[in-house]
This record gives sequence, C-alpha cells and structure tokens, in this order.
Amino acid sequence: MSHLVKKRGTILDTPDEEKTTGNVYSTKEQLARNKKLLKNKYICEIQLERLENRNEKIRNHENRFRTEDYVKEAKAILNKQKQFHPEITEDFISEYIELIWRRRAYYEGPGSEKSPTPYGSYSIDKEGKLTYTSMIDKMRGKCTYYPNELRVPKMSYTADLFNLLSGDLNKLQINGEYLNYDDKVYLVEEFIKKGKDITLSRILKYKGVSDDADITGYRRDMKSDKPTFTEFKGYKEIFKTINDNQLPHEILENIDLLDRIAEILTAEKSYTRRESQLKKLLIGNYDDNTITKIVDAFKENTKFTGYHALSKKVIDLVLEDLWFTNKNQMQLFSERGLEQKRLEHNINQIKITFDDDAILSTVAKRAHRETIKIVNQVRKKYGELSAIVVETAREKNSEEKRKQIADFQKRIGKHEKEMSKLLGVESLTELHLNGKQHLALKLWDSQDGKCIYSGKSISIQDIVTNQYLFEIDHILPISLSFDDSQANKVLCLQGENQQKGQKTPFQYFSTGKASRTFDQFKVEVLNLYKSRKISSKKKDYLLEMRDIQHNAELQKEFINRNLVDTQYAMRSFSMTLRTFFKTHEIDTKVLSIRGSFTSALRRRANLNKDRDESYAHHAIDALIVAAVGRMPIFDFFKKFNMNEEGVIFNKDTGEILEEDQFYNHNFIKFLRSLMNYESKIRYSHKVDRKVNRTMSNQTIYGTRKKDGEVYYLGKTSNIYQLDKNNIGSVLKRIEKNPDSFLIAQHNPELFTLIQKIIKEYSNTDNPFKAYYEDHGYIMKDGKVPVKTLRYHDRKLGVHMNITDKYPKAKNDVVLLSIKGVRVDIYKNNEGKYKYIGVPFHWFKQQGNQYVLDMEKYIAEKNKKYKKIDESYKFQFSLYKNDLFSFEKNGEYFERIFRGDNNPRQNKIEVDYVFKKKTEQKEGFLAPSTFKNVFKYNVDVLGNTYKIEKENFKNTLHL
Repeated sequence: MSHLVKKRGTILDTPDEEKTTGNVYSTKEQLARNKKLLKNKYICEIQLERLENRNEKIRNHENRFRTEDYVKEAKAILNKQKQFHPEITEDFISEYIELIWRRRAYYEGPGSEKSPTPYGSYSIDKEGKLTYTSMIDKMRGKCTYYPNELRVPKMSYTADLFNLLSGDLNKLQINGEYLNYDDKVYLVEEFIKKGKDITLSRILKYKGVSDDADITGYRRDMKSDKPTFTEFKGYKEIFKTINDNQLPHEILENIDLLDRIAEILTAEKSYTRRESQLKKLLIGNYDDNTITKIVDAFKENTKFTGYHALSKKVIDLVLEDLWFTNKNQMQLFSERGLEQKRLEHNINQIKITFDDDAILSTVAKRAHRETIKIVNQVRKKYGELSAIVVETAREKNSEEKRKQIADFQKRIGKHEKEMSKLLGVESLTELHLNGKQHLALKLWDSQDGKCIYSGKSISIQDIVTNQYLFEIDHILPISLSFDDSQANKVLCLQGENQQKGQKTPFQYFSTGKASRTFDQFKVEVLNLYKSRKISSKKKDYLLEMRDIQHNAELQKEFINRNLVDTQYAMRSFSMTLRTFFKTHEIDTKVLSIRGSFTSALRRRANLNKDRDESYAHHAIDALIVAAVGRMPIFDFFKKFNMNEEGVIFNKDTGEILEEDQFYNHNFIKFLRSLMNYESKIRYSHKVDRKVNRTMSNQTIYGTRKKDGEVYYLGKTSNIYQLDKNNIGSVLKRIEKNPDSFLIAQHNPELFTLIQKIIKEYSNTDNPFKAYYEDHGYIMKDGKVPVKTLRYHDRKLGVHMNITDKYPKAKNDVVLLSIKGVRVDIYKNNEGKYKYIGVPFHWFKQQGNQYVLDMEKYIAEKNKKYKKIDESYKFQFSLYKNDLFSFEKNGEYFERIFRGDNNPRQNKIEVDYVFKKKTEQKEGFLAPSTFKNVFKYNVDVLGNTYKIEKENFKNTLHL
C-alpha cells in the first residue's frame, strides 16, 4: 500500500507534448496501450506477466498508468483486506484514496490559495488582497517600451502580423520598388487568412514579375538559404482546429479573440485552467454547446510556446503605420519618442551598467559585465573616447556547427580527390600549390571550368603551371562590399580582370568591352546557381544591377551585411554602450564588426594567430579592431557618420576609395607593427570568490576497508545493457583485478560462474547480454538477479563524509571531487611555506554571509600531512585565478592559481599568466619549495598591486 501511494500514476492534466523517441512511446500513447490491457486485469497482474516473460519492462517506460488505475487496484485490495482487518474502515479507505489522488502540478508552483506566497501563483498584493498570476506569467518578460505591459505570445496573430510587416514586406523591393498598402492587404487576405504561406514566387506572380527580376530585402532561411517569410504558425494552428472541428469561422475574423486564445494556450498548461479561462472568454458570444466544442478542440493543443519582445499595446501603436508606410519598427518607435523614453532611467548614471533585460547565457553575461568594467575604467583613466570598435569571439561549436564543419571537410576531401584525378596525381600535396592556386581550383570547379565573365574555358593545367593567365577577382569591389569571403570571389582570365577593374559585373558588361552581353552572362550564372554550383549570395553579387558607388543606402546595406556583427549578443552589448553615450550626449561612436573582417586583415598583413603560444592574439586582435578606425574607409571624424544601429556611411558618397587604397601599404605596415606590442600586453584573469558554489560532484559513494586501507566503491551499469565499448572496461577489470569485486569475496562460486560466462561468450560484443538472451539473468542463490557489479575502485583521498545522513549505513558514505573556495598560505620564521585548502562545505550560511567552521579548519591544520603549528603565520588567501609570484631555485616566476590539486601531497594547481599549460605536470607545484611568495591584486586593465600580507577572513559575503 505504501508503494501505491508513492507510485500513483499520472492524471495527465497538462497537454505538454511528449514525442515518441526510438522504441519509447510518449506518455499519452503508452497510457492508451496499457488501457487496453487493463480491461480485465489490475496493474499488478500486468506487471507480474511482464516479469515472468523476462522483458524487464516493470520499471521501464511501459510501466506508465493513470492514477485512476492505481485507485481501482487500491480499492480492490482494501475492500478485500477489510474483510479480515476491522481497523480498515470506510473512512480509512477514503482518506487513503485521497492520498493517491493528491498531487501538485509543476505549473502551479509553491503555495496555494490557502497558503499564498510571493513565489507562487497565489500571493497577496500591495492592498492586501489575494491575487492569482500563473507561474508562466510570473516568469514572462516585460515589454521593451512599456515596462508594465507583459510581452505578447510569440504565436499570436498580432505578433506574427507585426513581424510580417516590419521584418518582411516593408523591406522587400522588386525592381527597386517597395510594396504598397494594397499589396500587403492582398497578400494577407489571400494567403495568410486562408491558412497558406506567403512565398516569394507567390508575390512575384501576384505582381506579374518574372523570377529573374531584381529582388532585394527578403530574409533567407539559415539552413536552406531560400527566401522565407513569417509563417503564422499560431494562426494556422487555430485555422486548422476550427476547420477540423467545424467551429464558427467568425473566430478567425476577431483578432483580439485570436490573440486571447493564443494567450491562454501559451500561459496555461493545465487542462482545468485552460477550460475555465476559455469558457470565461467565450461566454456571452456563443451558446453552451458551442463553447464546449471550442474548449474541447483547443484545450489539448501543445503548439503554443514562447513570447515576443514587445507587448500588444506597443505593437497596436505602430501597426497602422506599418500597413501604410515602408518604415521599420525602429523608425516608428523613434518617431514616437519611445526609444528616448526607454533610455530615461540611464540619465543619472555616471558609469555604463549591464543590461539586465538582455537574454544571454551565463557566460555571455559575464563577458558583457567584464567588458563594461573595462570600458568604464578606460574612460576613467583616459577620458571619453572618440570611438569604440567591438569584435565578438567566434561562437563555441554547437552540435549543428560541428556537423556543418564535418560536412564541409567531407566536401573538401571529395573536391581534392576529384582535382587530383583530373591532374593525374595521387594527392594535391605532390604539386606544392600555393593558396591562390588552391582557391583557383575550387572556383574553377564551381564555374564548370570557365572564366566567369567571358565564358571561355580555362585549362586546369594552366592553374598549376601558368598562374599568370588567370586572376581571382572580387565580384563587387571590396571597398564597396566589405566582403573578402569566397562568396565575393570568382576565377577569370587575366585580360577580363584588367578590363573589369573596380566595376561591378553589370557595369562591366554595360561598357561594351566584354565579349558577351549581360543577359548571356545572367543565363550562365542562373544555371550555375540552379545546379548548386554557386551560393545564393554569390549569385546575387554576380547579378547586382544597382549602382553601389553612388547609393549611400546600398552601401549601408553592405556594411550591415558584411562588416557589422548582427548577433543578438553583440547587438545587445553595442546597444548598451550606444544608449549610454546617447543619453549622456557623449560623442563616442560604437561599431560592432564581424570576426571574419579582422581575420581578413590578419591575412593581408600575414599576422599568424597561434592560439597555443599565448593569449596575446586576443590583444593583437583588439589592436587590429582599434586600428580599423585608422583605415581610410573608417575615418570617423572627417568623412563618415554613424546611425543609432552603428551603421557607418559616407557623408560625401561621390568619392569611393579603390581597393588598393582600401588596403593601402602604410596601413598594412602599421598592422604588422602591432606584433611589437606583445611584450607590453597586460593580462587580467577574473578572480572567483563566490562562495555559493557546488560543494562536490553529486555522485554518492559507499566505502569498504581492504588491507587496512579505505577504498571507495565503483559500480557498473546494468551489465546486460552495456554496449561493446562500455562492457570492455568491465571485462578488463574482471580479468586483471578479479579480487577487487565484492562478489568475488562474498560469493566466489557465483563469481566463478561470471568468469565462465565471459569465457563461453567471448566471441560476442557483450557476453552478459548474450547469456541473458539464452538463459535469462545470472541469479544469486537462484532468487536474486545479478544486474550490476560493485568493486573497490581507488583508495579514499580527499572527500566529504555524509554518513550522518544515512543512519543505517554500516560503512562510511562519501562525496568525492570536493570543490575548494581558496587556499590559505602560511609562512614560518625560517621562510618555509605551507598551505591549507578551504573547501566550500566548511562554510555555513548565516544571513547574508557564509561563516567558516573554525573547528574543521583547525583540525585540518593539525593533520599529519599538514602540520601547520603555531610557528606558521597566515600570509594571504589565494582564490581561483589570483596572480602570485615566487622564487624557486634562484629563478622568479609568476603564475595564476587554479585550485587545491592534492591536499595530502601538498600540491596546488597553477597555470601560466599569458598562456595555457601544454602539459599537466607543468601545472602542479608544491608551495613548500617556494621562497618569497607574494600575491597581486589585478584590476580589469591589468595593473598589478603587490600584497605581502592580508588579514585572515573567516566570513565571506554573498
């Protein structure tokens, strides 16, 4: 009966979607399957059958039943037991069944209507009244412009309409013309409201324009690189539900009603809450029967998730203008003074502060905060800056990114094999090609072996032996496009390159000097694109017909696309800086640039980046970024302006620099000279003094004594389910160290059987699995199945004893990998050093501070491996990433402290100040071998402040 109360099934009061994965059914599907089995049986009978069939599904995903099924079983048991035990009364049964039914859903949060709490759904407001706010709404963000307004659901009709108009239709240009009000209305009425998608081909068909028209301003899907438009997933979901359930179609005409339905389905996760909210919304508009049908149709929907950045209130404010103009949201918000109003709270701040509303990872938040500290310190020391140029580090490789890299490497390998075959060699390395030739081979392959401009064939042998016959050309001059990537590069004959000069392809063909027409060229380019030889971006570059040189808006577009970093994290950080400078009327320009641009500058200046040699490359990159302001194209003070988004543009668009001026000799020479600054670079490592950290790894270990030593126990996973790789280590341990297994000591006959099974099934991937398939489990005493094996792993070292939490334990229970807050350095009169490591679990929280348990501290000092007696005096504490110096064997060293590596051997872990250690042994040092140890405080600008002695601290603040 105790088991039934604990394993009481599901009432499935939430429609949260759970997909079938592999052979595992979703909860809803498994409940449906088990329901059929329960028609003539109880749960225990089904479980008994599964046990006897040795399918091992009793505690698996198949063991999912409804609460009502457990109640049915419990009532049957209690009613039978009542016949023999008078103490089992109807009241007892009723109270017991209530225990099985009772539960708190995750979306309810803490507290209740009878026990309100500020952290739960029910709370007391300022007027002392009980209020209810769903936990989703409590965690929901507030509008960027109206801080008291909640953000609108991301899948509401209003949010999607705003995205469509502001982000898609108002940016689209066809042959240089924007869509007008009638165009937008037609597209929404004909496609969106009929549950269809807006596509570029449908827009072109409606406008009566061919596919080869000059089309700009549309978004591209990140994966397919195809044009994409707002999908209205929420509206389509409601549209489908209404049609499938024959509900009133007038619902689709009521935008406020659509938004409220989306609101309820996004915020409420309980069937009960959804039912009551939907009924409340619909009462007065429909009869009871219709309301029931609508509620039943929508209450199980799982598609509505997430919120927009804005509220419905602010969207409604600009929606009409988005219909009738081609302005974007930022222009409209600025015109209404909303942007200025948003920034008003910053006016009285002296320092730049972190934007707490930014949705960033923990790592990104820390990077932002540290960078802001640096900017504030630089301003304090040097005064206000003329310009700040920011470059983001490349993203860490996500799973998808790693797959893209792997696919790219596979394509490169395939390409090199094909080229080697055509050139009659085993490998391209035999030809000792330079970088230009390797790139030429890639471009030659993508262009079907032809010059892109003339269409004439280029011999692949000429790429190897006659480099002077061809050139690699920038499709759009780099001084206009700011794009030095392969998407802006083509292979052409040397003569064609000379005649094209600094023109775009369209301008070149318009001169009449080319050997064919632009239309002929266009056909070939489109064929290359359709056959997937070239990317969409390269196709657009090759067919660009606009006059970039004399079009300031177009230049800004290219700067935005190829130079300005538009990642959310970068935009958020740059906007924080611009907001501060704007509200305080400080004339500091802020520009965020892509890492690929500084990489191009590095390549031009032959500045190799050796990440293993030192951290200096980060500082050199920073100097390159700062040096961008000295490039002719970035002469902030004389020729260029910058808008609020950080886009820079020429005041006088008549004069554009040629490519050789853009990368002029003096500038490249200046970049190369930056390497001379490496010796002057300062380093600042963020010191970690936070005390509320994880105390240890969470795995709990048992212990045993063996040969007078204490070992902690290891345990295998289910031996019948381990794959070939994981079972290998188990078999190896059994072979080489059989005495380490507890079963060998306590049941040698059974262990002999295990060894025999391994030998008999040695030709299989997993002998235990093979044995199970033939005979079932290995049985202990013929009754208990052996599923895991325990063994003496290693001698117990530094640990945290938690045996007091397990009163029935016969041996110590411990946690390993104890995390340390700091190490305290001690020195005696003879100049000898010792240290004591201070782990997190020695601190106990008292109010807003953590207090050190001095009993444990003193006990550690007196242990045999420490012996820190009264002759040793406290010098200072080293926290993670603290800088310290010492003398050893007559030499002076500086290191960064990383942690207490081995307290029993008295070794700490350190790292170099300017680079990562290449070998583990470089990082372990014994303070007892040091002389003249000093600690240094380091500010964010890398300035050091020597500390010879500190006061001992037995408290740390949050």
